[in-house]
Amino acid sequence: MKKYSAIFTSSIISILFIVVTGWIAFGNALSVAFEFAFLFHLIPFGIGFTGGASILIFLYYLLLWVVLSLLISPITKAFYLSKNKTKFLTFSIAPIILITIIVVYIDYSKNMEREERIAMNNKMDKADFHHLRTGDLLFQKVNKKDSLTSDSTYNNIGIAFIDGDNYALLETSDQVQYVSIRQWVENGNNNEYVAKRLRNADSLLTNSGIQDLRKEARNNIMKKYDNSDDWSDDKMYNAELIWKMYERTFNIELGAIDTIQIDSINRLEIRPSTIFDSDKLMTVRKK
Repeated sequence: MKKYSAIFTSSIISILFIVVTGWIAFGNALSVAFEFAFLFHLIPFGIGFTGGASILIFLYYLLLWVVLSLLISPITKAFYLSKNKTKFLTFSIAPIILITIIVVYIDYSKNMEREERIAMNNKMDKADFHHLRTGDLLFQKVNKKDSLTSDSTYNNIGIAFIDGDNYALLETSDQVQYVSIRQWVENGNNNEYVAKRLRNADSLLTNSGIQDLRKEARNNIMKKYDNSDDWSDDKMYNAELIWKMYERTFNIELGAIDTIQIDSINRLEIRPSTIFDSDKLMTVRKK
């Protein structure tokens, strides 16, 4: 009976631990504990954003539950075998409670500073990027050496996603990811950028069109950066990502695809400068 109780109890504790860390990781309820909690949910987070099979998520959590249960089981057995259970709980749970109090206190003490910083950043973003809309394309010049982005003109590109006070940009550096527009602009040469928009954006970038564009973004999120001349969907470079997103969402080709020959093999390629010069786009702002 004691053996069964130990296994059963450790299983319950494991489930509670997974639920609490999941709430913190995905809800970001406690910013101090966020990174710690996120480690336990990193794999399913990646699977969910890359459109992986849901069965993989369940298998991951099943494995996590089993491993945690095995790790907690010896402690639970020691509790059942202890002669003074109250004393055992005091010495085992008290440190956890103390750590929790410290984490909450640190988070609370930094909360006001964090909120003020967020409010200031939001105010700056609204002032500097109020002219942008979801779906706008941002171009900049950066120092890159790879063959796909070696244009002498604008050689880096991203697509804006505006959601309330959140000014984000989908771009490809090490992988397809969202970054703040401000951070992206500051990484360019002299903080200069050009914003362009579809000429018929009002008819295409409706609520439904934006949802379709976000769906296409989710299909590509976290894909690795492609530093070769490969047109497959396994990896993406910046111009390829933007071109495919617009073609698949709105059936619009932002410039003609080039055919290049590498090792006697013909490959397709699109450059940021080609998209920049597309007659389907109009300049919104140049800075």
